[in-house]
Amino acid sequence: MIKKHLLFTIYQIKSCLKSLPKLVLCMAVFAVLVVAIGFCGTRFSKDSDSGMVSINAGIVLPQNDPDIALCYQLLVSMDSIKNSCNFIPMTAEEGREKLLSGEISALVELPDGFVNSLMNGENTPAIITIPENAGIESIFFCSLIDAGAHTLSNCESGIYAITDLYEEYGFDSYVTDAQDELFDYYYSYAINRTKFFLGKSITETGEVTKLDYYICSGMILLLLLCLMAMIGNFSARSNAQSTALKMHRISTGYIKLSEIIGVALMFFVMFGLIFTVLGIALPDHFSLMPVSYLSLFLLVFSATCFVMFICSLTDSGLIGSLVIFFLTAFMMYAGGRIVAGAFLPEAVEKLGTYLPVTSWSNLCYSSINGHFDGSAALISGGYGLAFIVLGIFFTWIRKRSTR
Repeated sequence: MIKKHLLFTIYQIKSCLKSLPKLVLCMAVFAVLVVAIGFCGTRFSKDSDSGMVSINAGIVLPQNDPDIALCYQLLVSMDSIKNSCNFIPMTAEEGREKLLSGEISALVELPDGFVNSLMNGENTPAIITIPENAGIESIFFCSLIDAGAHTLSNCESGIYAITDLYEEYGFDSYVTDAQDELFDYYYSYAINRTKFFLGKSITETGEVTKLDYYICSGMILLLLLCLMAMIGNFSARSNAQSTALKMHRISTGYIKLSEIIGVALMFFVMFGLIFTVLGIALPDHFSLMPVSYLSLFLLVFSATCFVMFICSLTDSGLIGSLVIFFLTAFMMYAGGRIVAGAFLPEAVEKLGTYLPVTSWSNLCYSSINGHFDGSAALISGGYGLAFIVLGIFFTWIRKRSTR
């Protein structure tokens, strides 16, 4: 009995090897498509990197006001301001003309005694004018102003709160000292921005480099497209074949497992060779460790189970090919493998986190860096087992319906 099952599995592997010439041709064709997509994605990423927002804003300063002049010098010397905003002193009339001509994105007019009004609680507002059809620069500038206003209001609330507290408990003589000390405290935070923020580099491709991102995306896309060419190995068997296999006590579940083993082993060998060649050519980006090949095998196994499941629903053929192609395109897009997730709609990005391609991507990263991702392996293995169970179930349903 065991010998019959083993022979059947070996025949499945041989059947897959007969498809090798066709598969190599398909891989060459699909590789051109994958490289083209990667090139377009790289160009889009480069364009997004160069699209830094630089704002030219006009500012009208009161004459003979040393406090405002000092604050203005402090403002324009801050790295967080000068890297994104360029304040240009000008008169109100000149500013309105440049605003209409589009030379500046916003105009700020500060009233006389602006600083003193903030200190004594009068809070005389500044006048900020933006164009009627504001562009991204004007919107970004308004966001910066709004953030500054919220920070200022929080500081003032703290000073008012400590004033009320001291007066409530009869420490009126200490109010001025407490206000000055709290003001110095807030002022030190405004000057030293590192007390507010932690430095962290953020890119659209997350914690991986762009090269690793597109290598992983390309490998996953190429794997799924090449598996699409192997759907004939998962096609439904004739009634005569099914009856003969049943007579030898070879169940539907074992048939599907043998089909998966044959296809997965062949793809693992092929992609293992590709992975090894890339590792030799790019040693700085690939870590050829045993755990890397384990991650690659789990990736191939889970993806093969996915294709088998789709074939069990559609009975292979043209419909199966179309379903696999469109599902692959959707998963690659929603999973952030064609365009990085940072550029996707929020709802699509959230949906992509639940798709198998996300865990497959993490497994591919594990293959590259040589660090085993247990979570990705567990999720991908879970998807693979679920696809096997569902594939066997729908195959059994189809057989019952054809009797």
